[in-house]
Amino acid sequence: MFEAVLHVNVPKCWLRSCKLKFPEVDINILDIKSLKNNSIEELFELKTDYDNVAEILDYINSLVGDVDVFESNSKKIYGILKCKQTADCKPLLDSTCFLINDKCVNNNSNEWRIRGGGESFVKLTEDLDNENVTYNIKSLHSYSKKNTIKENLSKKQNTVLRYAVDNGYFDYPKNIRLAAIAKEFKTSSASVCEMLRKAQKKAILEYYRNNWQSNKLS
Repeated sequence: MFEAVLHVNVPKCWLRSCKLKFPEVDINILDIKSLKNNSIEELFELKTDYDNVAEILDYINSLVGDVDVFESNSKKIYGILKCKQTADCKPLLDSTCFLINDKCVNNNSNEWRIRGGGESFVKLTEDLDNENVTYNIKSLHSYSKKNTIKENLSKKQNTVLRYAVDNGYFDYPKNIRLAAIAKEFKTSSASVCEMLRKAQKKAILEYYRNNWQSNKLS
């Protein structure tokens, strides 16, 4: 099982529009599911000290047109809304990952905190790439009892792979190219490409080996 945090560019998002209009409001999407007719349903949490909460809810309703809310207290409100599905969120909906939290972190990105098992994270990132969705992997943590990936890599493979991850080689679009990595390690692009390919293969095989039993059960 893993937990990952991604910063994803979702330009057509009611969450971002609301955050721009009411920057003091903290809104988190807690769950999302697909409906018929290319629609989605989202469970959200709204926390604010803003006096006129009705104004915020009216604005959200003007963006999506179908909101059902209830208060847990005067400072925290939960609600369910329905809106149109966009290409940006389709990879998440199609994946077997669990959305833990989705919030707006700046004018350009939403932060997705997700959990899942086995190959679900790889599949999600592949689908994001296929939909041309821009994203950055901020963190990725495995809850496997065994974690021997680093030990199975050579020292140089681990160093190069770590450098590539830290500098955004696996982001979409890439923040660094093979030539720049090659220059850093004073070698050729072909050598770096081969080293990364072998390191990725070892890392992925070890990850699957550690999670094979849970994958079979799921």
